[in-house]
Amino acid sequence: MREFKLKSFDNTEIYCRLWDDVQNPKGVIQLVHGMSEYAGRYDEFARYLNTRGYIVFGDDHRAHGLTETDQNRGKHPGNIFKKTLNDELFFREWLKSQYYLPVFLMGHSYGSFLSQAFAQEGTDVKAIALIGSGHMRDLFNFGKIAVAPIFLVARNWRPRIVNRVSDNFQKFKGDEGKLQWANSVRARREEVLADPLAHQNMSVGFDFYMMKETSKLYGKKAQAKLNPATAIGIFSGDADSVGQMGKGVKKLDKMYRQNGIKTELHLYPGARHEVFYDWCGEQMQKDVADFFDKFIIYEQTSIDDLCK
Repeated sequence: MREFKLKSFDNTEIYCRLWDDVQNPKGVIQLVHGMSEYAGRYDEFARYLNTRGYIVFGDDHRAHGLTETDQNRGKHPGNIFKKTLNDELFFREWLKSQYYLPVFLMGHSYGSFLSQAFAQEGTDVKAIALIGSGHMRDLFNFGKIAVAPIFLVARNWRPRIVNRVSDNFQKFKGDEGKLQWANSVRARREEVLADPLAHQNMSVGFDFYMMKETSKLYGKKAQAKLNPATAIGIFSGDADSVGQMGKGVKKLDKMYRQNGIKTELHLYPGARHEVFYDWCGEQMQKDVADFFDKFIIYEQTSIDDLCK
């Protein structure tokens, strides 16, 4: 893995990682990580994708990872969601200029909402993988209204109570420890809790803009911006609260299909939010690679044949 900084569309320096130890690469996967983490957490997943012939690129988003200092992690000036979306659009063009290869998109959690927005930006991306995602219109519409009064007076406040609630949210019978909602494998949860670049408190401004911008993605005007030539794979655990225990991801899948988008839906029994490192992680990672493999031969095959 190589690590470096790139200046994005507004000259902000973004910390990036590139897994390019691939002898004969067939494609590039642009990784969009989740909230309160960073691209380096996906090292194991990225190295597997390398074995499948894919170069993997990921950036530490604004307010995250090594893009920010310890003092500023969790906050960033302005509309963080829109700026980060523009970063991803910028990095896609950069990757296309570096490699004469298909460039796909893969987003997890917060990164999956950025990827949902990305799908409405009129790009020529052929395939997007959404991991730990959901249909968030109702929840985020309510959330942005609830947070708005605090946002007006304290947008940079990073309330510790949010992480305290997250630590103990959604207990599972027979399980112990914090972050049970995130993963059924306790050792994986302990890794997150011990990682100084993960599980940080996010600012009120971050939460407000994430909910405000994501809630816009499900209206008719927004859906009309979807490109029927872009296929979407949805990968989620059926015990993931973000995907409403499967209901939300099924609703998302239905929305895309109603708009002429070809989709694949993979639900993993008993798996929780971080499905790529849950009990089914090896199978899930294989399923993602298999999904992208179909679009290496995209020019010779119709999209209807690929998503069956």
